[in-house]
Amino acid sequence: MKIAIDFDGTLIDSGELICRATQKLWGREIRPEFLFCHGLVEVLGISQEQVNQVLKEAFCNVYSYKFVPGANLGLFLLDQMGLEIIIDTKRPFNGVKKWLELYNLEKIRVIYLNNEPMERVDYLIDDYPSKIVELLPFVSKQAFLLTQPWNRGCMNIGKNFIKVNSWKDFLKELGIKYE
Repeated sequence: MKIAIDFDGTLIDSGELICRATQKLWGREIRPEFLFCHGLVEVLGISQEQVNQVLKEAFCNVYSYKFVPGANLGLFLLDQMGLEIIIDTKRPFNGVKKWLELYNLEKIRVIYLNNEPMERVDYLIDDYPSKIVELLPFVSKQAFLLTQPWNRGCMNIGKNFIKVNSWKDFLKELGIKYE
């Protein structure tokens, strides 16, 4: 079986990175729960160019990337179960592979969706509802939305995915015991 895992917001805690970058660049302390939607222009009230500066600052140091709670054990368990793991991202940075190397996860492949086509997978987990809907044609079994502050308002009226509140819940949906 093959599973695609989004990088920022699903595997690494991008909310925390964005909050730290905003503090550094704008002197304004915010918490991840303030990120009420995926569009940072709307959340922060700044231009797209300024958002790009925040993102560049947020993702400039792979050593500052932290796992979303439970994701590190989740990756280990998925690997132990023999699943083929793919990281998919639309972020235009090369830090993903470097970060994987830091954690001895080099065997995990990365698909940069801005430059490469998505592959067929059995399962997909992401934190961005519109990206899930875009990738649904490549998912043979089930897609999952990892709940984050910026997607809590998603109503999922098309029943395109299952919402999970944590990596533990996600693994439970896959029938994998998480301890």
